[in-house]
Amino acid sequence: VKNKNLRDFVKRFDNTVDRENIDDLSREFIEEIFNTNILKRDMFSDFAYSYCGRHISNIEKTAFGLYELLLADIIEVDLTNNQKKLFKALEDIDSKWYRFATSEEINNLGMDYDNQNLTDVIANHTYKVLSENNDQLFKKIRYKYKSKYKAPITVLL
Repeated sequence: VKNKNLRDFVKRFDNTVDRENIDDLSREFIEEIFNTNILKRDMFSDFAYSYCGRHISNIEKTAFGLYELLLADIIEVDLTNNQKKLFKALEDIDSKWYRFATSEEINNLGMDYDNQNLTDVIANHTYKVLSENNDQLFKKIRYKYKSKYKAPITVLL
């Protein structure tokens, strides 16, 4: 995308119907949490989340010689007390489907330097969701998200 077309590119990104839409993230949640049997759908109830802002990377040249701009809309899941208990019960269970991680582990990509386990098991973009990086998010976006997402979004599961 040429520099002069970046603004139009971002607008198109926001209006594309073939990608996750901030209005309803239930499909992703259903696929990742219920279809993998991490939690039972009938025990969970509705799904609520709040829009935190958008992380926009710098435009950088990739290893392939192309330039990229990465956009990520960050949300915070608003769990009920019952939902928190359901997730809390998962903390002590080893699983290939999920991992509970501290901010330090996320920043280290899951590598354990003390034991020389230098395999990265957490994606390098995960740091974007940490609350200490909240100041890196664009919150005063001039398009539809600015006023629309001040209240939590609730979707039926």
